[in-house]
Amino acid sequence: MWLRDSANQMQSYLPLLKEHNGNHSLASLYRGVINLQSRYILTNPFCNSFQPPVESGIAPAVNGASTNDDVYPTYSNQTVFECKVGCIS
Repeated sequence: MWLRDSANQMQSYLPLLKEHNGNHSLASLYRGVINLQSRYILTNPFCNSFQPPVESGIAPAVNGASTNDDVYPTYSNQTVFECKVGCIS
């Protein structure tokens, strides 16, 4: 999940959004995306692309280019797909 791309993809549905608490509503989809993005940002705030969440059952993708990334703090390829910017300690 690329944070910027997923946010932009959800933006196109904003005019259709109605307040609704059903599990299969567009509002539920928005809440899910916001919750997942929040979880990723809290875990690895300097990364921009993440692997599927464990509960999805989808295996992490291999990103061979990530081995060249020199990022601090370090990250796990099991949760992060790409991280290009990091903080300097």
